[in-house]
Amino acid sequence: MSSYSYDVAGNRVYESYTAGSGWLQYAIVTWDAANRMTSFGDLSQVSGTPSITWEYDLGGNIRHMNSVYQQLDAQGNLTGTDVTQDYWYKYDSMNRFTTTKGSLVSGAITGGVSLTYDAAGRRATKTTGIFNGYYWEGEYASDGHTKIGRIAVTYNKIESYTYSTDGYLAGVSFTYDFQGSPPLSDIASILMKVSQNLYAETLLKAMAARHGVGSLDAGRKIVEET
Repeated sequence: MSSYSYDVAGNRVYESYTAGSGWLQYAIVTWDAANRMTSFGDLSQVSGTPSITWEYDLGGNIRHMNSVYQQLDAQGNLTGTDVTQDYWYKYDSMNRFTTTKGSLVSGAITGGVSLTYDAAGRRATKTTGIFNGYYWEGEYASDGHTKIGRIAVTYNKIESYTYSTDGYLAGVSFTYDFQGSPPLSDIASILMKVSQNLYAETLLKAMAARHGVGSLDAGRKIVEET
């Protein structure tokens, strides 16, 4: 049996579904004065009591979203482990996303995915960070064989978009903005040593292809992402 309740503005604030003597859904919803959904929760226990809340900016865009839910295992069963997502969002004067899935740090929204647009309103760039990755270093050992090691780095991935004269997407290119250690001068030195070793260079190219990078150039390509 299904049951529903509404507030004076006509918004649904309660929805339940029972089968036999058990609750399969017991959902509670709240709304603000502008008839925007501000929270949802399911108390039925069947789905692990998920909940989600929203906050809005002055333009009516979602500024903050917080959700709590339980993970599922490979068989679709609840694991009993709660997962929290807490995301902040920014918009431009045309109410387009400029930051999605960001974090609030010292009162400022940072991180997440940043978006820019061209004069025609098309997406120009997408910056995603921060990834953890590795540079693979190859050099000659004293016995003439290759030693392979790896150096951890963090970086932002920047996607840039180009369009044809009639407005269709023509291409996507990738660059990387490295953060912290090692500095780019060290990375360039590492890749120079690698380029002098045919075996290591072949390995790097194979790994780059496997991880969707495609090529190595001037120390700006990551060959493994985690």
